[in-house]
Amino acid sequence: YSLCLVKDNFMERKELISVQWTWVTVTHCDPTHIKRRMWNSVAGSVWRCAQRGSPTRAQRWIIGATSSLSTTARSRNGPQAEFTGVWPIMATPFHANTRETLDLISFTRAITFMKEVGVNGVTIAGVLGESNRIIDTELRTMIETAVTAAGDMPVCVGISHAGTAACAARAQMVAECGASAVMVTPLKEPKPTPPEKLIAHFAAIEKAAPAIDIVLQDHPASTQVHMSIPLMADIVEAVPAVKCVKLESTPTAARTRQLINTMTGRPGILNRPTILTGLGGLYGSFELAAGADGFMTGFAFPEVLIAMVAASKLQGGSASEECAKIFKEYLPLIVFEQQPGIATRKHIYKLRGLFESGHVRHPGGQISPEDAAMVEELVARTFPSGVTAPLNWKRAAFFSMPMQ
Repeated sequence: YSLCLVKDNFMERKELISVQWTWVTVTHCDPTHIKRRMWNSVAGSVWRCAQRGSPTRAQRWIIGATSSLSTTARSRNGPQAEFTGVWPIMATPFHANTRETLDLISFTRAITFMKEVGVNGVTIAGVLGESNRIIDTELRTMIETAVTAAGDMPVCVGISHAGTAACAARAQMVAECGASAVMVTPLKEPKPTPPEKLIAHFAAIEKAAPAIDIVLQDHPASTQVHMSIPLMADIVEAVPAVKCVKLESTPTAARTRQLINTMTGRPGILNRPTILTGLGGLYGSFELAAGADGFMTGFAFPEVLIAMVAASKLQGGSASEECAKIFKEYLPLIVFEQQPGIATRKHIYKLRGLFESGHVRHPGGQISPEDAAMVEELVARTFPSGVTAPLNWKRAAFFSMPMQ
């Protein structure tokens, strides 16, 4: 299959395309596995881009199309990740000793618990997983432990770093350990990073580990990088491995809606990535109403988030009402836990029997006795039957109607 284009100096991607003058020949794609109507769409979109004088976008379209349609370009190591539903951002347990070593027993127990709860996947080494206090040898150990504990549940790993080469190396490590995806934030520089450099950053990660998916994390509170909606769509269009956007830039509901509309209108985006929101579920019901596909966040009661996602899918016009009911019922706990720092969340993990210690690695602050007493009272009042076992999110306390 060949597509006629205006002459341009295309970036060569040897395993997928070869460029000869005014022709782009798609290779390594077995035509028997490709639907002809999809190729017609490819040709039409590339031609429209070329006619509009946008060869760069045409180039991205071909690379994106061939990556999506090729049956040999990407081979997967870990379980297939479907970025919908609820993906807890796992806290990282440390022993409260002088060396503050990893507590892998608690880590395994927490991941096993999440699997029993029924989450869609887990993410480790995120911002509130104290990723900036973990060295690479520990990260490898964490990935191996998480993959083993998760079994057939996909694992996503935060690999953000100030340098592209370091991110790419971490992505390779994630692939070697058998995880399914990586979560990456944009680079922070003294001067705003040009869009083409941000795109190149994510493209380098895709090239380094083509077998795993990428979650583009938009979290300006930690990165001080404010990405526009068109820029995020540009990254998605140029880097087909981006399968999910973790949107945590306020106003989250409005930006969720804008990003969906922008990506849907791009001919170069064959399969729109999903949008998972975070910030502890603080704006959860509004984000779901705006079209978010679920949550990727560390709220220590993922059962509540699962119930909200389930409610948002109810038929007959009751979705918003049921989702808002759940949100309102557990909002005090969501708000209290979302205070700056990780100490409160770790203490709740301890209350749930998941962590032996709620210790926060130096120089992070520990929870005060007063705050610990407040959160214990709040948890006991919210869940009088206890929280050490997975909560039945289908019970009447969550829904005014029985769930199937």
